[in-house]
Amino acid sequence: MSSVPALWKLALKLSKPPQRNALRQVNIGSAPLSVDLWQKIIGWTATDKVVNMYGITETANWLAGTSLNPHNPVDGLVGKMWGGVAAIRMEEGKIHPVGQGEICVQSPSLMSGYHKRPDLTDQVLKGGWFFTGDIGTVDAEGIIRITGRQKHEINRAGIKIHPEEIDLLLEQHPLVSEACCFGIPDDISGELVGVAVRLVNNEINDAALKVWCKERIKSECVPERWFFVSEIPKTDRGKINRETVMKACLNKLPT
Repeated sequence: MSSVPALWKLALKLSKPPQRNALRQVNIGSAPLSVDLWQKIIGWTATDKVVNMYGITETANWLAGTSLNPHNPVDGLVGKMWGGVAAIRMEEGKIHPVGQGEICVQSPSLMSGYHKRPDLTDQVLKGGWFFTGDIGTVDAEGIIRITGRQKHEINRAGIKIHPEEIDLLLEQHPLVSEACCFGIPDDISGELVGVAVRLVNNEINDAALKVWCKERIKSECVPERWFFVSEIPKTDRGKINRETVMKACLNKLPT
């Protein structure tokens, strides 16, 4: 079975586990996967063949994927490329075989370009590399970890914050069912850090969650604006549109 993390959050909450080893392998993709959710899915399915996948429309297929067992548990881990090469484009634009920055790939399944849009093609295809727009790391063994999307990056007074990492952190809290972090335009800082949170119950507030976050991440990354919601809207593919969530929070909820 293949699906997105959002579906598995529903399955764990609403469905009975599969019986008699009926589910042999699970593939998860299209959004960052936390270790906590990964381990819960392994327990629910009773199989350790739960694979976090990585692929992009422009590569026509999955590029990489791994189960949790061979590695140290870490959020966003997708393992090694199955064919081709992954590298990192640093902020200065140079490509390095290891490091942290934008993931770029070479693959035999890579597209030749966007149909009748050479302007868009030139932005993402250069020197045989495809610039994915995903932020992450590649280590000396070629193991890839995805931590966020470049276009979602929050710039708070020059400090770059990946909202996906805040999502995954908050969802580790036992009283948080789901979280969606986003940037809020601000005249002074450029952007503030906001977050929509769906709680398990009402036994915790934003002050307590801020304290909990400050014990785990640098203070600049702790959300300043908190919105407690009954549901976080998603696309028909189970993905979160952060801009949609941000607008809904600012337009409908008290500040």
